[in-house]
Amino acid sequence: MIKLIPLLFFMSALASLSAEFDTNTLSESLAPRVKDFLEADTAKARSAMAGFNDEELQRIVNAFKKDHASGDQRMFWLTEEFYRRNAERVAAERIRYLYYAVLAALAIIAGFTAFTYASARHRAPSPMANTGAPPHPVESAFPKTNSRAQGKPRKRGRFK
Repeated sequence: MIKLIPLLFFMSALASLSAEFDTNTLSESLAPRVKDFLEADTAKARSAMAGFNDEELQRIVNAFKKDHASGDQRMFWLTEEFYRRNAERVAAERIRYLYYAVLAALAIIAGFTAFTYASARHRAPSPMANTGAPPHPVESAFPKTNSRAQGKPRKRGRFK
C-alpha cells in the first residue's frame, strides 16, 4: 500500500504535466472519483489517495499505460523507482534507530544490574559469613508466657 500511494500521486502529477489523462477510459464508478482526485488541491488529493483500493489503482495504472506513450511511461517508472528507493532508505533508518533503542535499553538494564550487584556487595555482611556458626539468639527482657499452655481460660471481648 505504501508503494501505491506515491505511485498514484506521481501518476496524477505526470498526467497533468505531460498530457491530460482521459478518465473516460475508466469505469463509470471510478471515472468521477479519479477526475475529482486530479482536480483537487494537494491536501485533499493526498487524503483521497487512501480511498482507492488495490483493484482500482491497478485499473488506473492500466488506463494510464494505454493512454500515454512509452516515453511518458518510462518517466513514470523513473519517478516510481525514486520513491521506492526513498521508502527503502526511510525503512532502513527506522530499523537502525530501533536497533539503537534496543541497545540503549539493554545498556540501561545492564547498568541497573551492575549497580544493584555492587550495592549488594557493599552492604554489611551477615553474622554467618564471619564466624561460620549460627548467631546467638537474643534473649527477651520479658518472660515468655503462654496463657493457654498454663491452663488459664482465654478472655473473649474487651471488658469481660
